[in-house]
Amino acid sequence: MMKVVESAISDMRTPVFYMNITKMTWYRTDGHPSIYRQTVEVRGSSSAAGMFQDCSHWCLPGVPDSRNQLLYATLLVSRGSLPYKSLGTLLVSFFTFFLVLAIR
Repeated sequence: MMKVVESAISDMRTPVFYMNITKMTWYRTDGHPSIYRQTVEVRGSSSAAGMFQDCSHWCLPGVPDSRNQLLYATLLVSRGSLPYKSLGTLLVSFFTFFLVLAIR
């Protein structure tokens, strides 16, 4: 699947940057928010069809927040606001954080 995306991006005239975060979140249970889905209770019925709440994105710090931090750091580097050395330090501490959480 990623090879198809990479092929499509390489053929584009406009430069496109993408970040494959699949492997980063694959081994973490909270990296897959669909397991936390619960039906939304609606007055007069047991549940609303097709309506779900996903508490992992709104209540728990973790993978979604980390994805946002990576995206923000990437944007800063692309605009020249953050030197690459700082990004490397950020990524090392970031992945160390994920390893510690994954080991638990």
